[in-house]
Amino acid sequence: MADGIKGSKGPPVLPWRGCGDITIGNTMNWTGHQTITASRVDVTTGYERFILLEGTLDSTGSAGGVKTRGIDIDLERPTAVVTNGDSRDQALKINIVNEVAGHTAGYFIRGIDCQAKQDVSGGTISAIYGANITAYNDTGTVTDAYVLRLGMKNDGTATTSFYGLYIQDESQGTNSGVHYGIYLTTANYNPGGGRDAAMFIDSLNTSGWTNGIDFNGVFTSVIAVSDVPTYLFDLSGCTGTNATVTSDGGSAASSFKARIKVKTDDGTDAWINCYSTSNEA
Repeated sequence: MADGIKGSKGPPVLPWRGCGDITIGNTMNWTGHQTITASRVDVTTGYERFILLEGTLDSTGSAGGVKTRGIDIDLERPTAVVTNGDSRDQALKINIVNEVAGHTAGYFIRGIDCQAKQDVSGGTISAIYGANITAYNDTGTVTDAYVLRLGMKNDGTATTSFYGLYIQDESQGTNSGVHYGIYLTTANYNPGGGRDAAMFIDSLNTSGWTNGIDFNGVFTSVIAVSDVPTYLFDLSGCTGTNATVTSDGGSAASSFKARIKVKTDDGTDAWINCYSTSNEA
């Protein structure tokens, strides 16, 4: 296994101690569990890496279908697992914990810091994905499936904000196509059982969310509908006053500017009239 391994202070001798930095010239195959323990050398300034992986991607364009993976994790379960009720395997487990107090402002920790970047003036690339995540039930049956599951848990004190998902657009270039903060669509397939909703908001406690959706800031349109839906709002699942659509001001009059058509609980049509002034009679 030591073939191709060179130490900056001499040849490595198992267990490879005292030989300085080790250079590996050939491919190494490891069998068994590996453990790396490290600490920062300079605790005052600069970036340090406990593990650094550097490489060069293919630039010739001569090999069709060339795909390079910096780190490839491939785990399989070839045999049935013993029934124990708690088998939660992870291909990659990341944990970073702050266990000391007294930090000055500006100190924070990140579980993952990931970037995919196009960095060539005038260059063109087909696509950039910051992350590409798929939950795939190929065959068989699965009870629940989550493409991305995010957990929020604040048992202490959050003084300014606590977000489950935070998207900040910092674009300064030119968008010749569409520009969406969140884009939900489907492939051209019709799954059995259909698709219930593009977004579902729920609460399992008695207080729930203060608002299902809260809009703030500058909008051209709060909601823009470019297709022809069957219903703009379907309140058929609500009962009593929860299904009431209300408006303030205005009374019965013949000169309204516009009206909103609603479907009542007995299936008949009704309209909400919109007037040009708030006191029109």
